[in-house]
Amino acid sequence: MKRHTFAILSVLAMLATACGSHGGVGANDNGNTNDNGNTNDNGNTNDNETLPSCGDSVLDPGEECDDGALNSDTAPDACRLDCTFPTCGDGVADTGEVCDGSDLRGSSCTSEGYTGGDMACASDCTLDDSGCTTCGDGVAEGANPGDSGYESCDGTDLRGQDCASLGHVWGDLACLGCQVDESGCYDTQPVCGNNVIEDVEECDGTDMGGQTCVSLGEGFTGGNLGCTGGCLLDRSDCAVCGNGMQETGEVCDDGNTVDDLTCAGNCLTACAPSYAECNGDTSTFCAWDGSAVVTEYCDPLQGMGCNANTGRCDGLCAMSQLGRSYIGCDYYPTVTNNGLLVSTAFSFAVAVSNSTQAVANVTVTRGANTITSVAVPAGDVAVITLPWVNSLKSSTSTVLVTDGAYRLRSDNPVTVYQYNPLEYTAGGGFSYTNDAALLLPVNTWTGNYMVVSRNVWSGYPGLYAVTAMEDNTTVTLTPSASGGIVRAGAGVAANGTGTIVLHQGDVLQVLSNAGGGAPDISDLTGTLVTADKPVQVIGGHECTDIPYNVTWCDHLEESIPPIETLGDEYLVASPLINATTTKAMLVRVIATQPNTTIVYDPPQSGAPTSLTSVGDYFEIGPVDAAFQITASQDVIVVQYMQGQAAGGGTGDPAMAIAVPSRQYRSSYLFHAPTNYEANYVNITAPTGASVTLDGAVVTGWTAVGTTGYSVARVQLSNAGTGNHIMESTDQFGISVYGYGQYTSFWYPGGLNLSD
Repeated sequence: MKRHTFAILSVLAMLATACGSHGGVGANDNGNTNDNGNTNDNGNTNDNETLPSCGDSVLDPGEECDDGALNSDTAPDACRLDCTFPTCGDGVADTGEVCDGSDLRGSSCTSEGYTGGDMACASDCTLDDSGCTTCGDGVAEGANPGDSGYESCDGTDLRGQDCASLGHVWGDLACLGCQVDESGCYDTQPVCGNNVIEDVEECDGTDMGGQTCVSLGEGFTGGNLGCTGGCLLDRSDCAVCGNGMQETGEVCDDGNTVDDLTCAGNCLTACAPSYAECNGDTSTFCAWDGSAVVTEYCDPLQGMGCNANTGRCDGLCAMSQLGRSYIGCDYYPTVTNNGLLVSTAFSFAVAVSNSTQAVANVTVTRGANTITSVAVPAGDVAVITLPWVNSLKSSTSTVLVTDGAYRLRSDNPVTVYQYNPLEYTAGGGFSYTNDAALLLPVNTWTGNYMVVSRNVWSGYPGLYAVTAMEDNTTVTLTPSASGGIVRAGAGVAANGTGTIVLHQGDVLQVLSNAGGGAPDISDLTGTLVTADKPVQVIGGHECTDIPYNVTWCDHLEESIPPIETLGDEYLVASPLINATTTKAMLVRVIATQPNTTIVYDPPQSGAPTSLTSVGDYFEIGPVDAAFQITASQDVIVVQYMQGQAAGGGTGDPAMAIAVPSRQYRSSYLFHAPTNYEANYVNITAPTGASVTLDGAVVTGWTAVGTTGYSVARVQLSNAGTGNHIMESTDQFGISVYGYGQYTSFWYPGGLNLSD
């Protein structure tokens, strides 16, 4: 306003000056002007003087700017048409302004991270986002449904709407993408009893809405949440751990929530898996899965003591240290029936192989009597002869012999083999009937076994011997289809059934009876032996031809691994009969589950491919080959040597239980008796694996079909103690065998025994 006033006054002053210069000519007293505006000072010109003007590119007094033709009311940062500077509020976003009026410089709600709405410019030329909306912030924004960015809902903010307000009968209105989702609304009445939670139902049949006793947050610790007929939650089977009452869902409840040996603190396991305590030399601890309380005697004869801090046995022979393999500290050598061996020149013996770097102090007892004590040097082997237990060696019926087994304990881990008998020649004659077995330590025993034997031959029985490690062990016998013909005795019926109680060191030896036929139909193979405490089972035969019509007969025995340690994949290879020649073998496959199917790699012509029932078996061979057996379920695979008359000029029947590939190891210390004419090892390993025998790399591998495994057969040196070491970076399997005139042995060289 001041600027315009100043301009008017300036113009009036200029006019007054002009009039004054002419001395007032043409002016009357009444104010009428007679001057016609013509100047006649020089008689020629009119007065055409130019006035100041905005837009003439001249900054006149009172103008803030004047850029002439560049003056603009729309260009940013330009002098305005009224010769004023650009300013906030003039509708043009100039330098330093985020916006101005409707000029938002392209900004919008979405460009600023919102999901909708109208962006505006504030009076200070900054963005005004009050009209923007954000879907997902839990607030339904926008005033009118037609507004940009209007949200009909946001999260749980449904603007007061529900299914009923939208015309439905019941249901749950939801919000999806800030738009009302009516898919959870229903137009029919809810039905209690259709196993679907509807409307106000707390539950419906089996539909608990994801709720459990615990999730209710009402103090329950377990149990089963139910649903009433009226679709209300039923808490009657919910449990409270620690109230002293065993309720639904609880394994136990000892009246507290403390982890101990009587019940876990959550009442879900019989004891707390981490709990252990000492009572003198006895450690009592909870099994790893909390299923049972385990007692371990920290036997000083095994170099152990109970650690009061941990509650567990200390020492290399403790359960926690040994693991589950053929190497252990506590064994039960057991004489089995070998009645044809009558000469007293032959000995029952065990070979104790010490794989540690320290002396192993070995003690052998029978019942309460100490038989012998032997110190086995580090890396050495000791052969210990033991008196025959004639009530087992020469039995003619099924017998139970109290304290019939020896017990061998060592204060360092060892490997133990038993020989029945040790010698194949003595006193100027041959034994004719030998075998050897790799014994399994007690920490690998369970209560589940399937018998491996052979048919009765010429009246000589097949056998199995069950040895207990604890008092009051109840053993139950369930014969297979071929195992129900036995020589009755000791509580075992003639049909092979029986339930017998054994005490520590007792041996139950079951003998088969003739059933007729060629081969005889009576065969203990496939019989189930179950016990409520761990036991050892040795299977075998007094003396048999293999096949039944190829001489000569030989004694068989082998420790049977627990059913839990079996597998569904095995590799078998025929044995060498001399350094360069193999001899055909027989192979048995025994089913532990019904409807088991079998495949071979490479294929074996004519070999059976199925087993129908538990305990059923078939036999392949004689076959001189290496091949893989793969079953649909766990099976037992057994290899048998043929009699000497089948060729080779040496050896006689022997039996070895094959090791499933899942129980292979990367290292073995094994023993082969040096008093035999020749000993060998068969090795199965992944093709390309480097395997060493006593430090030398094994060569001469042959691929086994397309299995990815190869086999090597190697003759062992009889120099030294008979101990051998095999190692590889891969898992591999070995079986060890040897020959003397009219006799032989065969056993797995070692194995893991994991479940």
